[in-house]
Amino acid sequence: MEQFVAAGQALLDKQDTRGRKQSPIQQQLGEVQEMWDDLKKKLDDRQGKIDDILDESEKFHNALQDNSDWLIDFGNRISSLAPISSNPDGVRQQMDETKVGNHSYPLQSSVKIPFNVKH
Repeated sequence: MEQFVAAGQALLDKQDTRGRKQSPIQQQLGEVQEMWDDLKKKLDDRQGKIDDILDESEKFHNALQDNSDWLIDFGNRISSLAPISSNPDGVRQQMDETKVGNHSYPLQSSVKIPFNVKH
């Protein structure tokens, strides 16, 4: 872009500017510069959105991995339990062993999933 503007400026320098307010070359250079600035702004906006989505994707992936690990651990705990007892105290003990309690499930984090991402 800089080369284009420099070439346009070189043409303007060669041109006789007496009596002219704005030459067609100056006007075209201004329009091209404006279009270039608009394009750069759109690209910067899009890059920002991509960066945001990438960050959220990484958070989601990490939460998903944490949840997968938790499920595997919990599945192993359940698999290692003895058969269900017929004794009420034994049943309570087994229930206590399998309680999740106030465990924070990894996927219940604040990860935002963007469903309406426009291309």
